[in-house]
Amino acid sequence: VLYNMYWSEREMALPDLPEGKKWYLAADSGKKSEEAISRPGEETKVADKKSLKVPGRSILVLIGK
Repeated sequence: VLYNMYWSEREMALPDLPEGKKWYLAADSGKKSEEAISRPGEETKVADKKSLKVPGRSILVLIGK
């Protein structure tokens, strides 16, 4: 879970995952309610990065799979 209560975007580090696993975005409080939570199996893959930019005053929920 990444949360940014500051009013501007912040870059946050992502923990390492076991080999072969990737990060997927499951929920984003900055999106419209009907788009905020992904259905199981339909999560958006996050680019292979060591950090992620989190918009101001938002919460992101990531899944490692």
